[in-house]
Amino acid sequence: MYATRRDGVYKTVNGGTSWTSVNNNLAGHSVRAVVVVPSNPVTVYAANSGFVRTADGGSNWETMDPGDGRVRRTVLAGAVDPSDPKTVYFESGDLYKTTDGGATWSPIWKPSGLEPGQWRTDVRVIAVDPNDSETIYIGMAAGVSLAERRIQKSTDGGQTWIPVDSGLNEKGSYTAIAIDPSNSQVLYTGGGSKGVYKSVDGAASWTNINPDINLTAIVLDPVDPNTVYVAGRAVNK
Repeated sequence: MYATRRDGVYKTVNGGTSWTSVNNNLAGHSVRAVVVVPSNPVTVYAANSGFVRTADGGSNWETMDPGDGRVRRTVLAGAVDPSDPKTVYFESGDLYKTTDGGATWSPIWKPSGLEPGQWRTDVRVIAVDPNDSETIYIGMAAGVSLAERRIQKSTDGGQTWIPVDSGLNEKGSYTAIAIDPSNSQVLYTGGGSKGVYKSVDGAASWTNINPDINLTAIVLDPVDPNTVYVAGRAVNK
């Protein structure tokens, strides 16, 4: 298991009893996003002032910079394609994608229509459909002027995006998305406004199924996806 904090990446091999810093060759900036390749858990992608990768469980890291000068110091979200470990997504103001394990990166989404003084929209969560890697969701902490961009969906690997936020709180931020691996039409989301939202139609519409929880993370039980855990100030099931 890997975790991040301001001084880098930490790793535990005993279920969290003890943690070891794995920051060799890793620049000493705040690390906010880390993505583990499920089929090869010694391969880990992380982001600080750029994108980095380890192929040996954190003993060594290599830099993989898109080279366009747009990567922010703080990167907030990342995801790996469950069916292709060489396809990885990271947010850095824009949304970046690599299909060759980080050798090259391309921006596939960025905020548009921003006027001076408008808030910047940040992608806070990226979720790839475990049954269809062309389908991707992003959730955002949106400024007042960009409220329509709360959640976006792509069905072509990030080439085009549409808003899918019918039923969501128009002033909310959405920082967690979970997809039912047994039925990709079922999704859960939530974030900076109270409520756990559920969709049963591939995010076309959402229903607030628990308006009393202000959450930061959602996890589905891998054995029984009808069991949902949400974390905020407390863990709820």
